[in-house]
Amino acid sequence: RGRRPRYSGAWDALRKIGVGGAPDLYRGATVTIIRAAMLSSSQLGSYDATKSGLRGMGWEEGPQQHFMASLISGMIAQTVVQPADTIRSFLMNGRHTLWGVGENVRAEGLLWLYRGYWAGISRQGPIMVLQMPLVEQIRQLLGVKPI
Repeated sequence: RGRRPRYSGAWDALRKIGVGGAPDLYRGATVTIIRAAMLSSSQLGSYDATKSGLRGMGWEEGPQQHFMASLISGMIAQTVVQPADTIRSFLMNGRHTLWGVGENVRAEGLLWLYRGYWAGISRQGPIMVLQMPLVEQIRQLLGVKPI
């Protein structure tokens, strides 16, 4: 049911992209930049907010609090960024346009924007659970007080 790969290998891809020029090389870059901004802001903001909320519920500063805040903020960040991921994949696939995004949303509903959500969660979760506690350890080593 899937399509044949568009390129037979790395050299074939470089040759074909070279024919299309810079526009082909940067297809989807705008959506990728927007996605990065959405991911960073939702991830970092929700991490600190979750830590504060957990502290208010009696959780002490430490590895358990960092793990739980990381897990929750990873889920929030993926939920925020998933529509951009779906649109980016759709646009970078080649012959698709923003008009096509609208057609898919009209035909399949807003849930179309969340295609691949569970794959995204399973990718984002481990990253967050490792990244944010590591950031906390670096904060501690540098003598910066936790938020």
